[in-house]
Amino acid sequence: MSSQEIKIIRLLSKRDCLKPTDIASKTNFPKATVSFYMGRLETRGLIRREKEEGKKTYDVRLKDWVKTVVGDIEWDERWMRIILALREEDKLNCKELSKRTRIGRGALHRVLDTLEDEKKIIQGYRHGISTIYELWPHYKK
Repeated sequence: MSSQEIKIIRLLSKRDCLKPTDIASKTNFPKATVSFYMGRLETRGLIRREKEEGKKTYDVRLKDWVKTVVGDIEWDERWMRIILALREEDKLNCKELSKRTRIGRGALHRVLDTLEDEKKIIQGYRHGISTIYELWPHYKK
């Protein structure tokens, strides 16, 4: 996840919905940049764009599952990288998660513990010598 995407998600987490022009003015990103990142965030299933009938503009909202994750004041952008990797691949071990999220193994284990034990977003189970992680069903696609 890029820093621009994180900035947009943080902004949307503080508001129910925003127009792209509002996002551009609050983030100081050009409108084209906002449009590019809106497309990426929508493709990943993080936001939804809602167009009102008869209007040219649309409202941007976080999806409900994202609100749940970022609703916590102390959310960590590494959480979102892990969740996105698990939404794309369903089940991954630590080695694969580390590779896909570019989070070091030590930090990854701390974040996984938080997501599993405190936040109840993921679940891990032993498979041989590895632990396999997956999202709880209501966070899946």
